[in-house]
Amino acid sequence: MNALSARLCAIPVVLALSAFSLGAEAAPREYWAQIAVANQNLMAQQRLQQIAASIPAVREARDAGRTKVVQYSGPKGEWWRVRVGPFAQRDEAVRFCQDLRASGQSCIVPSFVD
Repeated sequence: MNALSARLCAIPVVLALSAFSLGAEAAPREYWAQIAVANQNLMAQQRLQQIAASIPAVREARDAGRTKVVQYSGPKGEWWRVRVGPFAQRDEAVRFCQDLRASGQSCIVPSFVD
Protein backbone atom coordinates (compact mmCIF):
# COMPACT_ATOMS: atom_id res chain seq x y z
CA MET A 1 0.00 0.00 0.00
CA ASN A 2 1.47 3.36 -0.98
CA ALA A 3 1.32 6.53 1.12
CA LEU A 4 -1.65 7.98 -0.79
CA SER A 5 -3.70 4.80 -0.32
CA ALA A 6 -2.90 4.77 3.40
CA ARG A 7 -4.10 8.38 3.77
CA LEU A 8 -7.28 7.70 1.80
CA CYS A 9 -8.08 4.70 4.00
CA ALA A 10 -7.56 6.81 7.12
CA ILE A 11 -10.03 9.54 6.02
CA PRO A 12 -13.23 7.54 6.78
CA VAL A 13 -11.88 6.65 10.22
CA VAL A 14 -11.09 10.29 11.03
CA LEU A 15 -14.52 11.41 9.75
CA ALA A 16 -16.27 8.70 11.76
CA LEU A 17 -14.39 9.70 14.91
CA SER A 18 -15.22 13.36 14.31
CA ALA A 19 -18.91 12.58 13.89
CA PHE A 20 -18.87 10.51 17.07
CA SER A 21 -17.19 13.30 19.02
CA LEU A 22 -19.65 15.91 17.77
CA GLY A 23 -22.60 13.71 18.73
CA ALA A 24 -21.29 13.19 22.23
CA GLU A 25 -20.65 16.91 22.76
CA ALA A 26 -24.01 17.95 21.33
CA ALA A 27 -26.02 16.10 23.97
CA PRO A 28 -26.80 18.50 26.83
CA ARG A 29 -26.15 17.25 30.34
CA GLU A 30 -29.03 17.19 32.80
CA TYR A 31 -28.66 17.60 36.55
CA TRP A 32 -31.07 16.15 39.08
CA ALA A 33 -31.61 16.80 42.77
CA GLN A 34 -31.99 13.59 44.74
CA ILE A 35 -34.42 14.03 47.62
CA ALA A 36 -34.91 10.47 48.87
CA VAL A 37 -33.86 6.84 48.50
CA ALA A 38 -35.87 3.74 49.35
CA ASN A 39 -35.37 0.00 49.01
CA GLN A 40 -38.83 -0.49 47.45
CA ASN A 41 -40.47 1.34 44.57
CA LEU A 42 -43.73 1.81 46.47
CA MET A 43 -41.87 3.34 49.41
CA ALA A 44 -40.04 5.74 47.07
CA GLN A 45 -43.34 6.79 45.46
CA GLN A 46 -44.90 7.32 48.91
CA ARG A 47 -41.88 9.33 50.05
CA LEU A 48 -42.21 11.57 46.99
CA GLN A 49 -45.87 12.19 47.84
CA GLN A 50 -45.01 12.98 51.49
CA ILE A 51 -42.29 15.45 50.54
CA ALA A 52 -44.51 17.06 47.87
CA ALA A 53 -47.26 17.50 50.46
CA SER A 54 -44.98 19.53 52.73
CA ILE A 55 -42.67 21.37 50.31
CA PRO A 56 -44.29 23.55 47.62
CA ALA A 57 -41.25 23.49 45.27
CA VAL A 58 -41.35 19.68 45.14
CA ARG A 59 -45.14 19.69 44.72
CA GLU A 60 -44.82 22.13 41.79
CA ALA A 61 -42.09 20.00 40.20
CA ARG A 62 -44.17 16.83 40.63
CA ASP A 63 -47.27 18.48 39.15
CA ALA A 64 -45.20 19.70 36.18
CA GLY A 65 -43.84 16.18 35.55
CA ARG A 66 -40.35 17.10 36.70
CA THR A 67 -39.87 14.26 39.19
CA LYS A 68 -38.83 10.67 38.67
CA VAL A 69 -38.13 7.53 40.64
CA VAL A 70 -35.09 5.72 39.25
CA GLN A 71 -34.25 2.11 40.01
CA TYR A 72 -30.64 1.37 40.88
CA SER A 73 -29.00 -2.03 41.28
CA GLY A 74 -25.92 -1.84 43.44
CA PRO A 75 -23.76 -3.99 45.67
CA LYS A 76 -26.33 -3.69 48.46
CA GLY A 77 -29.31 -4.67 46.30
CA GLU A 78 -32.13 -2.79 44.60
CA TRP A 79 -32.77 0.86 45.46
CA TRP A 80 -35.06 3.56 44.11
CA ARG A 81 -33.86 7.16 43.96
CA VAL A 82 -36.37 10.02 44.09
CA ARG A 83 -35.23 12.86 41.84
CA VAL A 84 -36.38 16.39 40.95
CA GLY A 85 -35.23 18.12 37.77
CA PRO A 86 -33.86 18.27 35.23
CA PHE A 87 -31.77 21.37 35.72
CA ALA A 88 -29.70 22.68 32.82
CA GLN A 89 -26.86 23.79 35.11
CA ARG A 90 -25.41 22.02 38.13
CA ASP A 91 -25.55 25.33 40.07
CA GLU A 92 -29.34 25.41 39.66
CA ALA A 93 -29.67 21.93 41.15
CA VAL A 94 -27.31 22.88 44.00
CA ARG A 95 -29.38 25.99 44.81
CA PHE A 96 -32.55 23.90 44.75
CA CYS A 97 -30.97 21.48 47.24
CA GLN A 98 -29.75 24.32 49.45
CA ASP A 99 -33.31 25.67 49.65
CA LEU A 100 -34.67 22.22 50.52
CA ARG A 101 -32.02 21.63 53.17
CA ALA A 102 -32.86 25.02 54.71
CA SER A 103 -36.38 23.70 55.22
CA GLY A 104 -35.12 20.47 56.81
CA GLN A 105 -35.32 18.18 53.78
CA SER A 106 -32.31 16.12 52.74
CA CYS A 107 -31.09 16.68 49.19
CA ILE A 108 -27.98 15.99 47.13
CA VAL A 109 -26.89 16.61 43.56
CA PRO A 110 -25.31 13.33 42.48
CA SER A 111 -22.22 13.39 40.35
CA PHE A 112 -23.29 10.26 38.47
CA VAL A 113 -25.87 9.91 35.71
CA ASP A 114 -28.65 7.29 35.66
